[in-house]
Amino acid sequence: MEDYHRLWAEVGEHWGIGSVNNYYLLLTGRLANSLVRRWLPGTTPGMLTGMLCGARENRSVAAIRSALALSELAGRSAPLTSVLGQQDDELVWDALTAAGYSEDIAAAALEHVRRYGDRSLQDLKMESVTIRQEPWRLLQLVRAYAHESLTVDGNRAQERQTRAKAESQAAGPVPEPGPAGRPARVLRGDARDARRPGGHAVLPQPAVRSEPGDVARAGPQAGQGGRARYRAGRP
Repeated sequence: MEDYHRLWAEVGEHWGIGSVNNYYLLLTGRLANSLVRRWLPGTTPGMLTGMLCGARENRSVAAIRSALALSELAGRSAPLTSVLGQQDDELVWDALTAAGYSEDIAAAALEHVRRYGDRSLQDLKMESVTIRQEPWRLLQLVRAYAHESLTVDGNRAQERQTRAKAESQAAGPVPEPGPAGRPARVLRGDARDARRPGGHAVLPQPAVRSEPGDVARAGPQAGQGGRARYRAGRP
């Protein structure tokens, strides 16, 4: 029993804030969507999420856009693009970080791992391998984004488009005056305020095909690789 309590104390220390935030996000999101359906019945389910777009970048969005920027750099390097997906990612990563393709690409890749190495798909799962543990997994994202021709500017444009579409729905028929229409008017005002710092942005979702050497659905997944370790000389 003592070992059990010690284990969960460690879990709480490392994952407590993220787990609690995730729980309240799901709870408040479900509640907010139910109120939208009641007060603005003519809107689609994604309207509320769309109204959250357009705010200052949070850390999750910044990590995605950092990977997108790295993908754009990689796409301009013919020697690098010729080996992505053709050679072992670990070998390519070693050459890349040694400035084998360009100093700019090496610097961008190492900076991404330094700043966002704790982020990965399903990173709330303790068994997930992060990019800091196996940094060459970043190349899977780079390859996926390049395959889908995703860019930072394109991602921002998609975010603005999503926001505009949501606002057009929210600007539908004017809620009736008086107390009965007040919740809808308040909701619309609050949703527009979501452009303030702390909102979310649209994240790219590349369709990664399962091929030899690839990981389906872009990025590190639990149980794939199983080599959660730090390597000497790597970030």
